[in-house]
Amino acid sequence: MMVRQSRQTLIPPSREVRRRSRMSSKKKSANGNDRLRQKAETALTAIREQVKKMTLEEVHHLIHELQVHQIELEMQNEELRQTQLELEVARDRYATLFHFSPVGYVTLDENGRLLEANLTLCDLVGVSRVDILNRKLEQYVIPEDQPAFKRYLDFLRQNPGTHRSDLLTLQHSNNPRRVRLKGCLETKEPSSVARVFRIAVEDVTIQEQVESAQDEQKALMAVVMGGVMDAIVTIDEDQRIVLFNKAAENMFRCSASSALGQPIDRFIPERYRTAHQQHFQQFGRNSEPFRHMGAAREIFGLRTGGEEFPIEATISQVQVKEKGKKLFTVVLRDVTERRHAQEMLKKEQQFITAILDTAGALVVVMNRLGQIIRFNRACERLTGFSFDEVRHRPIWEIFQPPMVGVEEVKEYFQAILQGQAATLQENYWVTKEKKRRWIAWSYAVLRDDHGGVDFVIVTGIDLTEQRNAQRALKNEQRFIANVLNTTGALVIILDPQWQILRMNRACEQTVRHAFQDLKGQPFWNLLTPSEEDKQGARQVLESYKTGRLPCTFESAILDKARRLRWIQWNTTASYKKNGDVDYFIVTGTDITGRRQTERLLQQNEEQLQAILDHSPVAVWLKDLEGRYLKVNRQFERNTGLSEKEILGRTDSQIFSSERASRFWEIDQTILQTGQAYESDEVSDRSDGKHTEHVFKFLLTTAKGKPYALCGIATDITQRKQAETILQEASQRLEIQQQELRSLAARLLTAQEEERRRISRDLHDDVNQRLALMSLKLQSAQKDLPDIHPVMQKLQELYANVGDLSDDIRRLAYQYHPSILDDLGLGSALRSLCEDFEKWEGISVTFELPDGARKISQSVGTCLYRVAQESLRNVVRHAQASNVYLDLKDFGQGITLAIRDNGQGFDVDGLLSRGLGFVSMRERVRLLGGTLSVDSRPGHGTTVRVSIPHPPTRSVVCGTE
Repeated sequence: MMVRQSRQTLIPPSREVRRRSRMSSKKKSANGNDRLRQKAETALTAIREQVKKMTLEEVHHLIHELQVHQIELEMQNEELRQTQLELEVARDRYATLFHFSPVGYVTLDENGRLLEANLTLCDLVGVSRVDILNRKLEQYVIPEDQPAFKRYLDFLRQNPGTHRSDLLTLQHSNNPRRVRLKGCLETKEPSSVARVFRIAVEDVTIQEQVESAQDEQKALMAVVMGGVMDAIVTIDEDQRIVLFNKAAENMFRCSASSALGQPIDRFIPERYRTAHQQHFQQFGRNSEPFRHMGAAREIFGLRTGGEEFPIEATISQVQVKEKGKKLFTVVLRDVTERRHAQEMLKKEQQFITAILDTAGALVVVMNRLGQIIRFNRACERLTGFSFDEVRHRPIWEIFQPPMVGVEEVKEYFQAILQGQAATLQENYWVTKEKKRRWIAWSYAVLRDDHGGVDFVIVTGIDLTEQRNAQRALKNEQRFIANVLNTTGALVIILDPQWQILRMNRACEQTVRHAFQDLKGQPFWNLLTPSEEDKQGARQVLESYKTGRLPCTFESAILDKARRLRWIQWNTTASYKKNGDVDYFIVTGTDITGRRQTERLLQQNEEQLQAILDHSPVAVWLKDLEGRYLKVNRQFERNTGLSEKEILGRTDSQIFSSERASRFWEIDQTILQTGQAYESDEVSDRSDGKHTEHVFKFLLTTAKGKPYALCGIATDITQRKQAETILQEASQRLEIQQQELRSLAARLLTAQEEERRRISRDLHDDVNQRLALMSLKLQSAQKDLPDIHPVMQKLQELYANVGDLSDDIRRLAYQYHPSILDDLGLGSALRSLCEDFEKWEGISVTFELPDGARKISQSVGTCLYRVAQESLRNVVRHAQASNVYLDLKDFGQGITLAIRDNGQGFDVDGLLSRGLGFVSMRERVRLLGGTLSVDSRPGHGTTVRVSIPHPPTRSVVCGTE
């Protein structure tokens, strides 16, 4: 029951299993107690018979003994219970140990089926306990080992006792396990004939691996001891040699048989033996397993022949437990060659360091982490960092410019390590002073025997100055190309055979051929085959042969359109160091225009000379010293000398001393002041006196520098005579004009006076008589009845008389308004505007300055007539809807502006033909004023009158 329960539960057993075990034990204990009680009662019955025969004292003694035995039994019973609990705990502990034992335990029936299995076995086959029971253990053995497993079970059946099996391999999903079985065949119960296999399964996988490793280690040790290059010597505590390998024989030149059992001092120079003994004893007392010797100071060994040599030694100690002794093993290495190599390497390193520090190239050595481990002097000078400042620092933390990310540099460095980066690279380095330097890099990766990276060696050249120079050269070339292409001159580059290598844009535009069409062709193909061009070509060749370059010649070329162009060529050469021509430079100037200009200039000079020769004025040209350079025929006629007699001579050689002196003074004044001279001069000629208008001036260059003096003399004798006659006529005309103005003023004054008289007569006489007639007609109407036949005629006559009276009043007002004399100009203009607005239906706006003051009667009458005529013109021509009158006193005079919004007109075309405008202008002119009319079609008309105040009287806006 307990076994079955343990198969279904985890180990250790649960409380329920232990409870059931206790209950079963109690039942068995109870059954035993019953049997014991029966025996005790039987014995008690027999004792009672004996007790009856005892005395009282014996009975009391017996009772005491029984009580003591009872207490002893109770104590024993308690001890038995405690022992039972301890047995149950031990049983549980056994079950735990059984399942967690390092050895697997199984119980098999005779057919090999699993009846019991601990957890260790389940782990060996990788199956849970629930799934493994009642299955054959054979199925967990690999197929190759299953026959051996069956033979092992058969062997156990036939041979009593415990027996081991051969190594078997158990199947496992992750890792097959090597095991060894140890078991026996026994009956299941003492009374049963059924038998079971009790087998322990020991995992020997690790043991097998260790044994294999030990075997390999022993073989390797034998190989190492026999083939290692280092000498291995083992000594005991007495410092006697117990092991001496082949390398030691070669190192000390002594056989192992001669060395074994000998003291180690035999191979140590005498001067080092005492120190060796001390170090050996100290090392033996210490607990350190090994010590390296020869690194801090030199130690030496002694060969059989007495030769000393440097060595390195590592000594280790091991305690041999079986013998209770210590063995010391010394590994020796002859470092003679290494010391020599180190010295050579040191010299080589010093030599390399000197080369690196004196080389102009930048050299940086990095480890596989990108940390700088070498930094030459050129790098220090370039960057400003010392080697100590950058030692063991990643290169991307120091020299990278801000625009380059650290991750980008790291990726490139990893590509270098993997051999996937370009071996040449250019980038910026940032110096300690934050300046950028352009560096061209190349790198090499040093790898170990396994392909791992040892070092990355980077060499660089500072191309900053070269790059700046290249940039400057490129800019210079671009500048030269732009200059060549923008200059108007023709530029052709020729090789030593005079074939075209390059030409600029001006040349292409001139010859109308693309450069690619002419590249490689002889320069002479551009020239026309004229005799003059051939002569120029021969001149260039001759100059080249005699070394007289540069030279200049002119030739004609035909462009692509077969048009003739004249070019002036200037040829020079660039020479190599050996004196040979590297290339020819031919520059040309298109002088076609100049030739045409020269031809035109010659024609113009001929035409100018013809014009001067036929001109009625005298023209001459002098240099700054007063010598005549050019004269025309009129000058020849005036002087009576020919051109040949005049040119190159001065005034003193041609004219009288008085005239020559005066001419000299005038010329000097012009030269000193730079101002032109103009005057009328009288000269004596053979035909009498002549008046000439003389104009003299300087001729200057474009920079303003004088180079000649020009003079023009026009004979104005007849003009002077005409001017005299004209002046006399003008004076007579001015007198007549003044008389006409005076007459006009008198006429206007008389007109105004007549207008005033007529207006007064109409108002005072005619209009009064009409008023009297009207009164009489009105009286006659009162005397007659309404139905009288004459009444209607009288009424019509009365109305006609009234209309006639109004017309006469209006006519009198137009002739001369009495309000102008009575109330002044302001009131007269306001009344005029009101009547105009009432009669004509046109809106009039009149502005009068505050505090109106009187003005003279003549000014008031003038302004009133101008306003009256302007309003009349508005009605006749303007087609306006609004008129604005503005009367202002501007301090020095008075102004009147009449503006309308009519259709406007062309002032130049109409004012000269209008009689009203002429009358207005004459009125204003007589008062010293001005009248202006501003008008254009579609923009209305403005008439503005300005009359100054009399100088001695204040001006007001009324009338005196």
